[in-house]
Amino acid sequence: MLHFFREGIFGVKAANSTNSRFAGWILLIIGAYIFAVASSIAIYQNLTAGATDLYPTWQGGKLFWEDGLSPYDDEVGIQSQLAIYDRLAKDDEDEFQFVYPFYLIVLFGPLALLEFQLAAAIFMEFLLLLLIGSLVLQLDILGWLPKPITLALLLLTVITSYFSVRGLLLAQPAFLAFGFHIAAYWGIAYRKDGFAGVMLALSTIKPQTSYIIIPLLLLWAFRNDRRQLVTSFFTTFILLTSISFILRPEWFSEWRDRVFNYSNYAETYPVAHILTHPFDEIPDIVSLIAQIILSVLILIPVGRYWYKAIVKQDSTNFFWGVMLATCASLLIAPRVATTYYIELYPVLFMAAYLLEKRGSYTLLIMGTLFFLIGYWALHITTLPPVDENGAGKEAPIVYVVFPVLIYWWLYAKPELWQRVDILQARPGLRAKGPRRLFSTGEAQVIYAEPDAESVAETKPAAKVEESVTRPTTGATTLSELPSTSVPSDETPKPDAPSDPVKE
Repeated sequence: MLHFFREGIFGVKAANSTNSRFAGWILLIIGAYIFAVASSIAIYQNLTAGATDLYPTWQGGKLFWEDGLSPYDDEVGIQSQLAIYDRLAKDDEDEFQFVYPFYLIVLFGPLALLEFQLAAAIFMEFLLLLLIGSLVLQLDILGWLPKPITLALLLLTVITSYFSVRGLLLAQPAFLAFGFHIAAYWGIAYRKDGFAGVMLALSTIKPQTSYIIIPLLLLWAFRNDRRQLVTSFFTTFILLTSISFILRPEWFSEWRDRVFNYSNYAETYPVAHILTHPFDEIPDIVSLIAQIILSVLILIPVGRYWYKAIVKQDSTNFFWGVMLATCASLLIAPRVATTYYIELYPVLFMAAYLLEKRGSYTLLIMGTLFFLIGYWALHITTLPPVDENGAGKEAPIVYVVFPVLIYWWLYAKPELWQRVDILQARPGLRAKGPRRLFSTGEAQVIYAEPDAESVAETKPAAKVEESVTRPTTGATTLSELPSTSVPSDETPKPDAPSDPVKE
């Protein structure tokens, strides 16, 4: 029985590789289908009532496509308030106006013509699958196939963490921007610059999460001969805005007015402001000066790295620079929500990668549970009372802890990220597709020599680092690398590469 199990659909024999790959695809498709159906039914029947962040987009699209009314019209907010509060909003309550760029109405498209419960269920299911898909892309960026226990912990994090659950229940469109960002990073890592530019342009539906990183990436791409990224970004962005102006010529001025009016009715908690204004007794002018100084200090490390990457064309540790800029933008943004913090999930995955490589599974499990349970406990214990209009709101401390800790770790340990520099040659796994999940044994790591263009765009890692991260096979070209076919019982396995983290 054990012999059949080993040689069957989960086997690693080269002769049965086709059957193994086919079985892997079948099981993956069946599992994904069951999950999608079950989650869709659960969302439709139980969770759409809380999708308040989506309602203004749906209402704005509905009034525009059916009645020709501007999505920035006051009627959108009135209809949203009546649906959510069953009355008009009070002075200190969210007015639920549509405050996104007009092209979100275009992208939202036909969903606006469906009844809200169905539209919300479809959108929330899409966001759930987007979270899982973004995890897959991030693992591919790292060239990493986690152990089953690590993969389970990562899935648990992206599905049940406080930021994920809150964003899913609210149907927060910021999740779309997150998915576009991860897809763009994947495109940059694999030199699919046209695709990356399109994804970055689409991510502008949520400017609060991309107002720093997009200009930096465009300047970097222009200086490092990755100009197809710049071309595709502006082509897509011009197309989106042109369609918007054709459909609604006044949209930009209307959107601008909505954005500037947003702070009049919605509470905002800029993290830098919270840190510099812990007590109401502090004069506003003192708090403002301190906030400006703190924001400058936060941006100094970002400026140093991107000056080196753009001006000096040294893109070493590129992914670290991307995450540092993203975290800084969330710390100093004038308007931020905790649902935006999913933008920092790649940092958590990097931490999991390092812990697995060290074999620190106890620390990995405890750290994951501490993050998941701890942040839920922090929110629950600091939740403002309902009788003080605290329903659905969060305490300022909830905004602070996570991004501050992430920024501190990024600032303190940049050298750890050099092990997964996405612009250097990345490890490739022996099995492709879902067959990876159904193969026994360790994945064999292979390395390809960077081409001349890659070398020109980024400086190579230090020799001492290279000597411990590449396999000691003596190969100098791709053709001389050891075979990547699955070894049989008669063929000795090649020596595994040394683990740089353990060393």
